[in-house]
Amino acid sequence: DRLKKVMTTHVGAVRNLSGLQKASVATADIESALNFDNNSYCRAKFELMNAIIVAKSVINSAILRKESTGAHYRDDYSTQENIVINKNEREKYDEILA
Repeated sequence: DRLKKVMTTHVGAVRNLSGLQKASVATADIESALNFDNNSYCRAKFELMNAIIVAKSVINSAILRKESTGAHYRDDYSTQENIVINKNEREKYDEILA
């Protein structure tokens, strides 16, 4: 539940660098709280480990990519810059698909 709350709060459709950094720290805390030393590898533990991997990937990708990708956007990044970048990307993909 803690990981779900972190992702919902800080890595939703509208994101910003501050929230993404908080999510990164919180995810690392959750990961470090897992006890990897004992042999109690139950299904729930594997599912949480997998969810942490996915969460870290999403968070790191969102930090690196500032411009909007359609459904998600960074509110700390200029909308005008998003429009130009998205237009250029569409043109690039149109050329590839043509």
